[in-house]
Amino acid sequence: VPTITLEAAAEIVEGGDVSITWSGPSNRGDYITVVPKSLPDGRSLSNNDVSRGSPLRVQAPMGAGAGEIRYMTAQGARVIARRDITFLPAKVTLEAPESADAGATIAVTWTGPNNRGDYLTIVPANAPEAQVGRYANTESGSPSRIIMPVEKGAAEIRYISGQNRAVLGRRTILSK
Repeated sequence: VPTITLEAAAEIVEGGDVSITWSGPSNRGDYITVVPKSLPDGRSLSNNDVSRGSPLRVQAPMGAGAGEIRYMTAQGARVIARRDITFLPAKVTLEAPESADAGATIAVTWTGPNNRGDYLTIVPANAPEAQVGRYANTESGSPSRIIMPVEKGAAEIRYISGQNRAVLGRRTILSK
């Protein structure tokens, strides 16, 4: 059995990139994955091929709780090394005016995980969770500038996970 090491932070915010320093057999097609601890062996979500060297970056799944970093074989997707990691819940704050003119551009000051693909959107308050209106990518920094819906009435600013489109934070605003 080859000696394999997996080194990483003990905790990461859900959906964040985990930097993993590793050593091991580095067989063709072997990979490292970061998964909820409850995911059965042989399954993976986001992963990275070990041929890319050490350290590797692998995106953690959304969802707070117990997780694992797993070294997986290309042949048979066997787990040949594992290490615990804890996924912390994302914390989001959204600051914006109480109201703004319909169609106006507003500034939203935010804090959040700023994971790959995260964004802010403003939609009518009764819009389905998956609906996207005008938006701003969080990678552009805070504050974000977003255009208000043209419909008047209650609206909602939403911080959306780029990974699974979950609403991580919300705040009401009146479109007048």
